[in-house]
Amino acid sequence: HITISGADFEHAPDSIVSQDGTFSSVLQGNVWTIVALHDEGFAVVRDDDAPQDGKIVLTKWGSVSGVVAGRSPWKGATISANYTPPFSPGRSYVSFTTSETTTDEDGAFSLPLVPVGSCTITVKYEGNGRSISVRVLPGDDTHVKIGGPGRRVVGKVVFLGGQVARDIEPGAINQIPN
Repeated sequence: HITISGADFEHAPDSIVSQDGTFSSVLQGNVWTIVALHDEGFAVVRDDDAPQDGKIVLTKWGSVSGVVAGRSPWKGATISANYTPPFSPGRSYVSFTTSETTTDEDGAFSLPLVPVGSCTITVKYEGNGRSISVRVLPGDDTHVKIGGPGRRVVGKVVFLGGQVARDIEPGAINQIPN
């Protein structure tokens, strides 16, 4: 599957590649990006780094697996792999999600089609979200642990008048008068 962004097109912006791996499109303008996605790999080619021979070589996908947990495993969390290249002013820009899955009962997940290089892994669970950046290598599985049990915070609460709060139950801080 080929997607071309940021240019005027003679053909539709989404093109299916022929059996021999070729496609054609007349690009007008000087700022464009071609994204090629295939089961075997992907390529992102911008106008400023287009190969002289016109051949786009796919880079093999990587994969990311791991576990998401808080005080207990996050069963049913949605995990996605997102490719977001560095932004360059005046250049075409494209980002895309390549893989999405749901965690199992232990909070474990596996994303098979992940772009290599810097990739963002996003977790969505019960209305909350978190993203981490990971470095993915071609053909390798990158293992991550997202979240954890948290840490106990120990300290004291001092109010504006200098009064120290004592024996406050969790959640009671909102009930203390000014």
